[in-house]
Amino acid sequence: GDAWADQYHFLSPLHECEWSDNSAAFGVDGCDKETSSYVTSIDFHVNGYDGPIPREIGHLVHLTSLRFINTRLTGTIPTEIGNLTNLMFLSINNNGKDLGGPIPEEIGDLTRLMGLWLNGHGLTGTIPSSMGLLTNIRWLGLR
Repeated sequence: GDAWADQYHFLSPLHECEWSDNSAAFGVDGCDKETSSYVTSIDFHVNGYDGPIPREIGHLVHLTSLRFINTRLTGTIPTEIGNLTNLMFLSINNNGKDLGGPIPEEIGDLTRLMGLWLNGHGLTGTIPSSMGLLTNIRWLGLR
């Protein structure tokens, strides 16, 4: 969303490895602009982010880890999350009751996932049957 571009330099001319809010609360890990052209890990942890997970997150197909922990997410988990087929760890924890709706069926496309945490929010509905395809799961948290 628009707020991301201003605070974190997303969609700016900066190299993806330089995305930051200039604090320890948000950072891009696993990315060195001298040796890598891909972001592999993004951590939003207690950084005051307030808003929806943008659909554009699905363009970051080289991510192996994505964490939204103790932020103020709103809306729903976008179906584009299913594009992140290299994800090994997805954590959407303690983001308040303004993140709601069902767990998207596309979660089942993340067959490399080893850890999935979807706790502390307002998600509703049943667990999608596609989650049965997540045969590499070692850690699972759903509340």
